Amino acid sequence: MERTCYIAVLLCTTFVCITQSTTLREDDFMPPKPVLPPIDPLRTIRPPIDPPATRHPASTEIPRSVRPPVSLGHPLDLAFIMDTTGSMSSYINIAKANIRKIVNAIVRSSQSRVRLALVEYRDHKPQERSFVTRTHDFTESVETMKTWLDNAKAQGGGDTPEAVADALNEAAMLSWNKESTKISIMVSDAPPHALDPSMDSSFHNGCPNEHDPMQTVRELAKFGITLYTVGVEPSINKYKDFFEALAYNTGGQYVPMRNPYQLINVIIGGAQEQLSLNEFTSEVRNEVEKCVADGQEVDESAIAQTVYQRLNARGVQTKHLTKNSKALEGPSSTAKLLADLSSMADVRKKIGNKFTYVPIRRYEGRSRKGHSMRVSSSSLRSRPTEPEFHRVSSDISPRYFGRSYDRRVGPKLVGEYGVEPRYISHRRKGYSGARSHAKSPREKFTTVESGVSLDQIERLVKKETARLK
Repeated sequence: MERTCYIAVLLCTTFVCITQSTTLREDDFMPPKPVLPPIDPLRTIRPPIDPPATRHPASTEIPRSVRPPVSLGHPLDLAFIMDTTGSMSSYINIAKANIRKIVNAIVRSSQSRVRLALVEYRDHKPQERSFVTRTHDFTESVETMKTWLDNAKAQGGGDTPEAVADALNEAAMLSWNKESTKISIMVSDAPPHALDPSMDSSFHNGCPNEHDPMQTVRELAKFGITLYTVGVEPSINKYKDFFEALAYNTGGQYVPMRNPYQLINVIIGGAQEQLSLNEFTSEVRNEVEKCVADGQEVDESAIAQTVYQRLNARGVQTKHLTKNSKALEGPSSTAKLLADLSSMADVRKKIGNKFTYVPIRRYEGRSRKGHSMRVSSSSLRSRPTEPEFHRVSSDISPRYFGRSYDRRVGPKLVGEYGVEPRYISHRRKGYSGARSHAKSPREKFTTVESGVSLDQIERLVKKETARLK
């Protein structure tokens, strides 16, 4: 009996051990069950993703291979129209060294998707034998744009006038996006052909390709393209009213510049201002179209006042490009008169070959006398006789007005005007239009946000009415 009980206990123990061993072996082949962490009610909502502006602060360098950040903001097409003759080396070098900074600043402020284009221009034969224009159509790649600027060399030029008309025509032919804010920025220190025949040794009657700047800017306006003209002073002073008129016809601005280091701030500020004004374009257009539909005369001043008062009552805020903390001067009365003309032939009839001169500030430490010549606005209101105009005194050096000297040589940058600017190559002596930063008058361009101005609305109205002509 005892033996039977012993055997029974032994069999039960063996069965239990075998069962446990089998269970363990089966568990070894089973995948482990995932262990879920306890749910934290404070973390059930996913935190928002920071926009590109906060992910890439200004102090952090974005890798070179990265394109401009893509965002949901309004797209921007930005075209540079640059005089690449021998006098413009410092401006070209400043642009190529800072193109990434320009794009990043625009993207951070407006969350826009930016495309870039470049139009280089020089002159026609026999004054220039390299090229008249060289066009690089839109790209989203900052690296590609930088390569174009790296390959842009400041040289040549010949006489004073340059192929401004051809450059504007090339800009109009770019592949602009219909849905984008469209801005072109022209940087120049010389007039187009036919504006001042006394300084034109080859094409007194205008562009040999028959492009007319006054007609082209109206085409730009019809396409919705805003033109900013950056005038390199003092070289451009004689033709300032003309370049003001070009910009005014497209709703843009003329920006006077002596310090090439401020070019970056002008480009960024101009783009920011236009992007902020973009939302009011349709409101201005509706007012203009309403006048046309009613058969009324389009009174630009009245329309501007109406829209301005409406926006001002709503407390609308916009960006403003300022110089030394003040608003830009805006177009002169002469520039506004020129803007209504339809061709260079009409401009020549109004201006002729005669100019008045207006004193300008001298550079510190410079012994030469400096004057600026602008067209007398009163002379355009009636047919002038001789008395309203004066010839420029003979003691003004032609080096600064019209630059009849060889532009491929220019004055020395070191020694004559002090310390050489950082980005000016030692191998080129092209006169930049601005001396060293230390010697030039103080100027600083900044962008501020404040209430919409009447001048901004007037520019939008002018752009819309130019589309009708």
